[in-house]
Amino acid sequence: MKIHAITILILSILLSAAANAGEQQAPPLPRPVDVSVGPLPSYPQVAVSFTGFRISEDQRSADNMKAEFTRPIFPAPGQPLAYQISVTAHGGGRKVRVTGAIRDYLEKEIRQVDEELSAADGQTSTRDVAFTPSEDQQGPFFFISSWKEAGCAAHGDLPQGGPEKSWPIAVAIPAARFPVEDFECVRYPEPNAPLENSPAARHTGQMGMIVRPQVPEKQPPPKEGEQPVARQSVPVHRQLPGRPVRIGLLAKASAPARITLQVRDPGIEVGQSPRYERWAIGPIDVKPGDWSPLVFPAPGYGPPKWQRTTRGLLGSGFVDYPLTVETLEIESAPGTTVMVDEMDVFTQRPREGLVRMAPVLDKPAGLLYSAGATPSSSCPTASSADSISRITPDTATATRTTSQTGRTPDWS
Repeated sequence: MKIHAITILILSILLSAAANAGEQQAPPLPRPVDVSVGPLPSYPQVAVSFTGFRISEDQRSADNMKAEFTRPIFPAPGQPLAYQISVTAHGGGRKVRVTGAIRDYLEKEIRQVDEELSAADGQTSTRDVAFTPSEDQQGPFFFISSWKEAGCAAHGDLPQGGPEKSWPIAVAIPAARFPVEDFECVRYPEPNAPLENSPAARHTGQMGMIVRPQVPEKQPPPKEGEQPVARQSVPVHRQLPGRPVRIGLLAKASAPARITLQVRDPGIEVGQSPRYERWAIGPIDVKPGDWSPLVFPAPGYGPPKWQRTTRGLLGSGFVDYPLTVETLEIESAPGTTVMVDEMDVFTQRPREGLVRMAPVLDKPAGLLYSAGATPSSSCPTASSADSISRITPDTATATRTTSQTGRTPDWS
């Protein structure tokens, strides 16, 4: 009797192990249909590296976060923007209807969405949804809709954006343009130094910045057949107005180089210490030769205004304003000379209302304004952008003119 009971117990254990092994080996069943939405894939993409933190539920500690992704460069003002809806079918053909609306930052409806897509088994069907924002519609613009499969109960909201998938995916278009840094202020006068303000580096105005990247002393030796990499950080520390769409920079190099833009948010206090979330946008290649316009997209847009709450101050990749350009990080081969000038920001409705202001900078067609005029011989402080006001309609689309040398950059 005892032997019989032991035999039954062993058989039960073996059968249970076999059943568990079978469950582990069985592949997960695919969903009948996948529906997604995002900016048009044909938009140029730029790599972005994110470093930030996630606040604990009791708000007493913070864990570090890192992420790698890309951000699109959106079209110039007056051109249409577009989303793309994607439907992928599994286990047979599927038909899906997507309904909703595209809304601006203040929840104003721009256009309704009502699209029907059919996809064969294992295939993906796409549909572009384009619209052209008017001047009175404030970006960024959000796709807010849901989907339902024909002939069955399958339905859902379209996938959301942001690190926690908690707000609609955004596209944007610049509505105003402001200078960020023109390198006119002579902070680095020493000739042949790693950083030098010099008339030789000007594109417009009187001065530009010459950058001579250096090989770090503690850099490990390069592998056989590889060249050492020279690096140089260029301090900027300029606050950006409004909700930036992209940052433009003119660069000129004697040999191939790469430039990365470092941006941070306003930060919050954690344990009586400031904590910031940062985005490294790029690198973008600089080819040797004449001046080249570089375009760095904004690292993101966060939620629309009606979804912004105090929760937005708790990190987790939330893009909060104002953003600040901290540095330019330049890499090249040793002995390379890189010149930079005319950093501009393309932004969306910095502030409401018109205020008559006095110019801070004396460069041609400068659009940076402050409540009090600053003598041209002095250096604007890092918080100069705090006093930027909404530009008037006649300057909102103004093209910066060049003087003495160079050409007007085409940032579009």
